[in-house]
Formats: sequence, C-alpha cells, structure tokens
Amino acid sequence: MSIDLNKIELPVRDVMSEKIVSIDFKSNAQCIAQKMSKHNINNIVIKKNDVVVGIITEKDLVQKILAKDIKPSTVCAENIMSAPIISIKSSENVIIAAQKMIKSNIRRLVVMENNSIIGIVTDKDILALSPDLNFILKNLIAINSEEYFPKNSEIESGICEQCSVFSNDLSIIGGNILCESCRDERGDFD
Repeated sequence: MSIDLNKIELPVRDVMSEKIVSIDFKSNAQCIAQKMSKHNINNIVIKKNDVVVGIITEKDLVQKILAKDIKPSTVCAENIMSAPIISIKSSENVIIAAQKMIKSNIRRLVVMENNSIIGIVTDKDILALSPDLNFILKNLIAINSEEYFPKNSEIESGICEQCSVFSNDLSIIGGNILCESCRDERGDFD
C-alpha cells in the first residue's frame, strides 16, 4: 500500500515565518551579526539595490568567519552569503518544500508570492507539523487499509497498537491491531 504524500494539502504560507529581515550586500559580518541578534533571528536576507541576492545564516557566520578567526568587520555580506536564493511559491505544498530542502541540502527556503519575498519556511517549521501529518497519515492508512485487509481480519501474533503488549490473539479492528483485552475494552467482539 502506498499513500501519495502530495495529496496532503497544506500550503507553505500556512507554516512559514513572515518575519523577514534584510541587509545590504556591502554590510560587514559584524553589522549582520548585530542585526540578527537585535531581531533574534538565525538568518538574514541579503539585498543589492532592493533585489534579493542571497542569504546568510548563523552557520555561515560560524564557518566562514569565526572558525577561520577572521575579523567580522573586515568581511562583506557578498563574500559569505549563500547564493542564489532557493525559493518556493507560497501556494506550494509543505511536502514539496521538504523535498526541495532535502534535494538542495538546505534547511530553509525563501517563500515567494508575486515575485516578492513574503516569508521563510524552515525544516523546523515543517517538523513542527509532524503530529498533524501523522494524524492525517494514520487516517489515510485506515481508510485505505480496508482495501487490503478485511474489516476484522486475524493476525497470528504481534504487538497490540493500543496497549503495546505482545499477544498471540490479535485482530485488525477499525484499522488498529488490537489484542483480546483491548478489543473487550472497546466493546469490539469477534
């Protein structure tokens, strides 16, 4: 059984952060760090003549400045920024965003609408959805499971999904694998 994750409809705009802070590409790393600290953010968008040209993250500052013992006031944003910007449309599905992050080996995407930045979505934004996605997936699996298993099919032995106890008498009831005790508690009888 396979479930098409792309059928889970949750647009990026619903999980992104709208807090966007930018700075000029000629600004030095010290100014960048100060602005990031002031706004309590871990990334900053780099602009050249009001056009987005890159992004700098805390990781960029650590790896490209601090780890190399370079004086932050001597390095311009254009020399340490990640470019080009990898973006996603605000209407795109969060699953597509996650796939794009994985493919590009990055942890954040700039969110665009009408050729303007309207937010940033991070891997943490998407991971925060995990409980909701698990709920959706569980329901999709339950809906589709009846196609593969009769409503009350028997399983020889295994772990009960409700009490997590090993049993030699399991049945699939309403999409859940239950032992005899848990079936009795629910009022589901063979």
